[in-house]
Amino acid sequence: MLQVKDIGTFTTAALSGEAGPPNTTAASLWTYSPSELTANGCDGGSTGVQRACFYAANTSNRIALADDMIFHFTFTGGTQNFSDPHLKLAFYNGDGTDKVGSLLSMNIPAVPEPESYGMFLMGLGILAFLARPRKA
Repeated sequence: MLQVKDIGTFTTAALSGEAGPPNTTAASLWTYSPSELTANGCDGGSTGVQRACFYAANTSNRIALADDMIFHFTFTGGTQNFSDPHLKLAFYNGDGTDKVGSLLSMNIPAVPEPESYGMFLMGLGILAFLARPRKA
């Protein structure tokens, strides 16, 4: 199960990604819920911040952890704001019947844009120029 919230508003949400059973993409078969992801699943309250919680209603559509997993969220309508999204994940054992550990719940920091790095390097260059030894 996974949830993303603090992303603004939206009318519909969809999930796709990680390969699943033969000729399918398991994540695209997951069910959407507007409720909060709790230790019991996507069954928490749905008031306050808008959220998108996805879960595999059919246990055969659950996805095993792997390296380089990619999930693609599609939001339509409303006004999205991805400046400080919050992600929650619930983990289950191999057969999907028992929860394992705690919920992963974290804010995802923004990736700096190339312009930020350019301004940083330009600032360092100016500091180096000002700090150079001067001829007397």
